[in-house]
Amino acid sequence: MAERLEFLNKLAGSLVGRLSTKQKVAIATAVFLLILFLAAKVAFWALLFILAASIAEIYNNQFRTPIHFDLVKLGTVLASSAYGAGLGIFVGLAASFFSKLFSGRLDATFAVSAIGIIIISFLAAAFSKADITTLGISLVAVYYLITTPLNIMMGEEIAYAAAYVASSLLVNAFLFIVVAPRLAGML
Repeated sequence: MAERLEFLNKLAGSLVGRLSTKQKVAIATAVFLLILFLAAKVAFWALLFILAASIAEIYNNQFRTPIHFDLVKLGTVLASSAYGAGLGIFVGLAASFFSKLFSGRLDATFAVSAIGIIIISFLAAAFSKADITTLGISLVAVYYLITTPLNIMMGEEIAYAAAYVASSLLVNAFLFIVVAPRLAGML
């Protein structure tokens, strides 16, 4: 093992030793720009997911309805499967917080949502090689299997919860069938 490391060190030293200062600066600049581009791409998608999910539920300011147009799970699953559970959790929690804040529905259910978001983020990252449509629809179902009983125990009406979950499942099924495959290809 030590012999291999010594060989690699000599090889790297001889390659770097042959480069001029301008070439070294050019390589360092190219690496820096590549890292910056990748970080900017991740930040762009994270902010886009958070903003879209945050404004998608503003209609709840005008009237309370169980019909739920939700983009939080889409952003959470896509961010987690493309960039890992950490970013997925950040996107999901930020999007959920701001969507509830902007829609006037920030309450104790945010803590329940956080539990579901954290769990589906880890699962999306763990199964990131799976088909995004199957993964997304499955994880939305898992999310609601976790959060719905907890919300009902916190006083949510069963009929309201059923309509809320059914509409969200339909919206998310559409999003993961039509939108997610296109977005996943761009991440």
